[in-house]
Amino acid sequence: MEDEKQHQKFRDYILDELSSVEKIEFEKRLKVDKALALKFKGYKEIFEASYLEERAQLKEKLASINNSNKKARIKLRSWMTAAIFILMVGTITWFTLSEDTDLYNDYYESYPNLLKPSTRGAQMSNLILEQAFYYYDDTNFVKSLPLFISYLEDNKDNDVSFYLAMNYLELEDGEKAAKIFKDLIKAETKTDYKEEAYWYLGLYNLKKDDTENALELFKQMKLLNQQFKRQQVEILISKLES
Repeated sequence: MEDEKQHQKFRDYILDELSSVEKIEFEKRLKVDKALALKFKGYKEIFEASYLEERAQLKEKLASINNSNKKARIKLRSWMTAAIFILMVGTITWFTLSEDTDLYNDYYESYPNLLKPSTRGAQMSNLILEQAFYYYDDTNFVKSLPLFISYLEDNKDNDVSFYLAMNYLELEDGEKAAKIFKDLIKAETKTDYKEEAYWYLGLYNLKKDDTENALELFKQMKLLNQQFKRQQVEILISKLES
């Protein structure tokens, strides 16, 4: 029973069916558990071999149908023509819908920790915050998330709120990140990350195909006479207006 669960996990990972959190945790386990990594390697080889065998069998069946008689060839040709047409329509539709998502992937970069050093020791002024950034630097966003939340429950800090938003983005929870970015943009109290909030909120809007709001955010960001991502903002405005 345990092997079945393990094989299901292997299969879901290969087919990219795990959530972002599950994927991060599984990859970390592979790095530290050599036995698990060896089992996964063997399973992956068998899975890929099976996939190639199925493709070869399908190719043989299609060849057999194509060679059976002229009528069968005509039907197959018609079917393939229709299939290609449907594929082309689907591809064009997908390309149109995913173009903005591609821009997001092209321009998105994780934001480094510039606020707090990730050192640990008995003399730290705030253990929770230091620990949060320690895990953030280690890209262990599952562990850093609750620590940022815990710190902000007792401390109003816009700069730390920005990193909480980035933490949500890394865990594919864009809506929660977007809400924090909007609050930072509207905040009357000082934050060193207003330009960054515009940038990442604009990118998130691109990811969900909201080009109108993305363009508006990049234009507002440009009016700040910012140095952060100045060239990239100019390029994205040009792309979105064309």
